[in-house]
Amino acid sequence: MGDAVNAAPYKSAPQFPVLQVRPRNTLCASGSIIGVPNDTNMVEIGLSLGIVIGQTACHISESEADSVVAGYIPVVEICLPSNSHYRPNVRLKARDGFTVRRTCNPPSANINPDNLATSVTLNSQQHSKGPLANTCDMRP
Repeated sequence: MGDAVNAAPYKSAPQFPVLQVRPRNTLCASGSIIGVPNDTNMVEIGLSLGIVIGQTACHISESEADSVVAGYIPVVEICLPSNSHYRPNVRLKARDGFTVRRTCNPPSANINPDNLATSVTLNSQQHSKGPLANTCDMRP
């Protein structure tokens, strides 16, 4: 995003993780064929960590947060290009099948979310591969 992150409306980089909610219609399984509109020649691809909350969790402390996590999912987010990260056109972000997810990895003492494997393959060519930690880390 370059210098745009310091511009209005927020005037600084995020200090905490940016949460996004993707509607159910956007979800598809890893390995699915994703339909890209004929009138576009480019998509943006991002990697994220999906955190599955397994029970109702309201007003819990940071130390209690892990107790409600049901698992972690590496997620590939596909969207049509937009000029604004802060107020993107939902039609460009929430398209059918544009959120590719793998199976849920249950939380355990042996799983570090940063070490979850990610791989992006486009038209049978691998474009990136590595641990989730190689993507942007927004932890405070």
